[in-house]
Amino acid sequence: MDGDYSTAFKTTAGVRQGGKASPKLFSLYIEEILIDITKSESGIKLSTVKIDVIAYADDLLLISQTKKVLQSLLEIVTYHGTKLEIKFNPSKTVYIIFSCKKTRTAADRRDDWWQDELTLEREKIRRVTSMKYLGVEFNEQNSDQNHLEARKRAALGALARLKNLEILTENTCPFLKGYLYKTYILPVLIYGMEPICLTKTNMNAVTRLDNNLLRYVQTMQKN
Repeated sequence: MDGDYSTAFKTTAGVRQGGKASPKLFSLYIEEILIDITKSESGIKLSTVKIDVIAYADDLLLISQTKKVLQSLLEIVTYHGTKLEIKFNPSKTVYIIFSCKKTRTAADRRDDWWQDELTLEREKIRRVTSMKYLGVEFNEQNSDQNHLEARKRAALGALARLKNLEILTENTCPFLKGYLYKTYILPVLIYGMEPICLTKTNMNAVTRLDNNLLRYVQTMQKN
């Protein structure tokens, strides 16, 4: 790290699943992949910032304006995966095209002339209309509706589990009800909201569900 090397040792296991240091350690291990992708002419530009890859542990998100360049990024990943003895799973790899119905200029269409199948490790990867990355749902229309619906289902599921375990009943102390809601239900509802475009409609939908769930928890009555 930073030009300093430890003594050589033989590795017998990968990074610990769920370990706090694991994402950082894995990022250091695959740094060659990230450097090569960053050096390439890939990605998109937000103002003057070039964005081509987002990495968290072994979750890599490759970004490109054309399929041809995206295929070149997949080839970089395949090359370094072989070199580093990492087997990336094509069956768990998907790609999505945002704003696929948007009308493009002739110049954009010429740049994106290559439309063959995308491959990883010489295997085809699937195109999807929606996907999840680090718990956040995306779709082709770049709409937040999928994520909001997923959060609603997850929050209702968290409420149902507390009831099924009889942790939350009509006899539960009101203060404990509030604690359970704040600790086990509300975090599930608002998970991943930071990157969401919180329009007035979206905010009203989340607030309404929040109020309804809290009201239900606090007003549970004996049958």
